Amino acid sequence: MAINFLNNLDLNKNQLQNAVIQVLAVAPSNPVSGQIYYDSTDNNIYYFNGTIWTSFSGDITEITTTTANQLTVTNGAGPIVQLAMVTATVANNSTALATGDQIYDFVIGTPISSLATAIADVDMGSNKLINVTDPTANQDAATKAYVDSAVVGGLTYKGAYDAATNTPDLDSATNIAILIGDTYTVTADGLFFTEQVRIGDFLIAEENMAASGGSALSKWTVVQSNIDIATAAATSGAAVKGIAGYDSADFTVDATGYVQLVTKAFKASIGNGAALSYTVTHNLNSFDVIVQLYDASSYDTVYADIVRTSANVVTVNFTTAPTTNDIRVLIQEI
Repeated sequence: MAINFLNNLDLNKNQLQNAVIQVLAVAPSNPVSGQIYYDSTDNNIYYFNGTIWTSFSGDITEITTTTANQLTVTNGAGPIVQLAMVTATVANNSTALATGDQIYDFVIGTPISSLATAIADVDMGSNKLINVTDPTANQDAATKAYVDSAVVGGLTYKGAYDAATNTPDLDSATNIAILIGDTYTVTADGLFFTEQVRIGDFLIAEENMAASGGSALSKWTVVQSNIDIATAAATSGAAVKGIAGYDSADFTVDATGYVQLVTKAFKASIGNGAALSYTVTHNLNSFDVIVQLYDASSYDTVYADIVRTSANVVTVNFTTAPTTNDIRVLIQEI
């Protein structure tokens, strides 16, 4: 069953993707201007111009070229047009197009050293750019030394840390070698030095530490230590209270920290057999509402033009008047 639209559908310049035009063996009856269909008999698309059905096939009768020295056209009148490039000898100031073979012969056949003589500070002898100075402008190439120096002190993810077994060794006299910016994720609860850490905490090294050189808590930043994440549960007593935040317009939180959803919805029936526009007052005090319509007789979802007139009112417009109370309006704030 096709979805029944009771008003125009405005895509606001968005694409209609993977759509198929209505396929018919004969033209639709009682058409309106702009209506289209695909004719399965002659495999053409037609549109109604207000008087007659007109084919989309177009009026191009032949294809020619104005640059015969670059492009040739065979069988320009169709039905199958063939185009071919003209690849004459490439010369200075000529208009002929170069082939891949001509370009290959020119580039590969010319010594790299000859090509590089016009470019300062470039040596392609080892198939690398070498002897490049450090960059000074935005579009300069960067050297390895410049990049290495730029990332010193940046965060480097090193992997998991088991706080229960101190693996890898980060907090003892026999600690592994650690560089500033080394970052670990706690995967098992335990003590990091004297501080409790939980699964999901981050450990970030604030300075370099040599192997067995003496790690210390003061040399690390611990993120989210000693605080658990709030969890969901069927009851307040079963839920873990911890780090969490909620929009008070959508949730309520009791004294124990238990969160419950605030239900904000409204429903009504509209239609009197005559009016095309209906004002529905929902008093949800928000423009952020979802409005859905369905036919109270068939229970099919229907579509109309809906305007959020104010924070408490929506206006529903039809092109055909619905019968008495035949349209149900469902409104929910989000």
